[in-house]
Amino acid sequence: ATDPILQAMKAEMQRSKSQLQLEQMQRPFFIEYRLTDDDSFSSEAVFGAMRLEQRSHVRLLRVVVRVGDYKQDSSGGQGDGVVDLAPEEDNVMAIRHRIWLATDQAYKNAIELLTHKQAQLKQFENETMPDDFSHEKPVESIAPLMHLEVDAERWRTELKAATALYRSDASLEMLIGRTSFRVQNKYLMNSEGTVLRQPELLYSLSVSASAQAPDGMRIQKAYARTAKTPAELPATEELRTSTQKVLDQIAELRKAPLMEDQYRGPVLLAPDASDAIVARLIGVPVLGRRPRPGVTTRTTGDFASSWKQRVLPDFMDVTDDPTVEQIGRAHV
Repeated sequence: ATDPILQAMKAEMQRSKSQLQLEQMQRPFFIEYRLTDDDSFSSEAVFGAMRLEQRSHVRLLRVVVRVGDYKQDSSGGQGDGVVDLAPEEDNVMAIRHRIWLATDQAYKNAIELLTHKQAQLKQFENETMPDDFSHEKPVESIAPLMHLEVDAERWRTELKAATALYRSDASLEMLIGRTSFRVQNKYLMNSEGTVLRQPELLYSLSVSASAQAPDGMRIQKAYARTAKTPAELPATEELRTSTQKVLDQIAELRKAPLMEDQYRGPVLLAPDASDAIVARLIGVPVLGRRPRPGVTTRTTGDFASSWKQRVLPDFMDVTDDPTVEQIGRAHV
C-alpha cells in the first residue's frame, strides 16, 4: 500500500484485463509489466584529480502483451514488447499514464505480429511445433526496498589519494580509480497473478594502471573489489596498499624478459577471471534456445553437435543455483 509503483502497476493491470480490447479484435491472454528503478553513482579520478562524478536515477518500463493463446501467440517478432521511461517521481497517476500508453502500443503491435506470424507459419503446417508459451503457477514475493548509500566526499578523497601514487613511477602512462555504485529495485507483475519486487545491490571499486615496456608492449594491471554494501569495500589503507601493489607489478613487468616461444599448456585463472571464462566456454554453448520454424537445432556454437555427449571431464561438476549467496568464504 505504500509503494506507488506497485499501486500504479496493479491499477493498470486490473484496467487492462477488463477493458483492453479493440473492436472485432482478440483480447490479450497475457499481459506483463516490468519496471526497473535504477539509482546509480559513478566517479573517476586520474593522476590525483577528479575527472568524473555522476549521480543518475531512471525508471525503465517494459510492457509485453500476448495475443492468441498458449499454443500460438504473437511473440517472436522484432516488435515484441514496448520499452519506455517511467516518471522518476512517486506520482501514481503519472506512472499509470506511461504504463497505459505502453500497454496500448504493445497490444496493437501484438495484433499485427500475430497476423504476420500466422501467415509465415502456414508453410510449416505439417511440422510439429512446440507451444509458444507455458502457463505457470503465480508467485508473489515482495522484498524490502533498498536505497543507494553514497558518501561522495569520502570517495573523492579516496580516489584522489590512491591515484596520486603515480608520482612514485614516472613511467606510468595512466592511473585511474573508479567507483560504480548501483541499486536496482526490480518489479514484475503479470495477468496470471505473479507479483515480484526484488532489489539488487552492487558496489564496486577499481584501480587500473598502464605503462609501456621497453620493447613497445603495452602493460596493464588492475585491482577491483565488488561488494553488496559500502562497508565491505576496502578502507583507506587497504586501497592505498592495493594500488601500490598494482604499481609494483607494472614495474616488474616492464623489467621482465621477453618470451620468444609460444606457450601451449595448462593455464591458471585468477578468481576475478574464472567466472567470465566459464560463462564464455560453457554457459553460452550449452544454452538452449527456441528453434526458428523449420529449424530443429536448439543449440549453437561449439557444442551444437554434442547433444547428450560429455563436454566436461568426469571430475568436474557444474551447478546452476541463483539462490546461493555464499560458498565457503567466497561471495557469489
